[in-house]
Amino acid sequence: MLKCFFAIAIVKQIRPGVSVYRIFAWTDGLIGLGVTGYAVYDIMTDTGWFSGLVGTLLLTSVIPAVLLLLAADYLLYKARG
Repeated sequence: MLKCFFAIAIVKQIRPGVSVYRIFAWTDGLIGLGVTGYAVYDIMTDTGWFSGLVGTLLLTSVIPAVLLLLAADYLLYKARG
């Protein structure tokens, strides 16, 4: 979440008129894609006793949190008008 606030601060300096909700959604989406990509990579390539454990944990705990943040962002964006 802190990365989203950093992204908002940086983008607002570059383009002051852009919506904060839109920046938050884009940043959340990119983080979600990155985490999903790493999780799938970890599951497909890791070998040993704990093969794919980090990827499985990411897919079962982090990805739902990212999706909840995106859903909350969408609802706030629509409620704001």
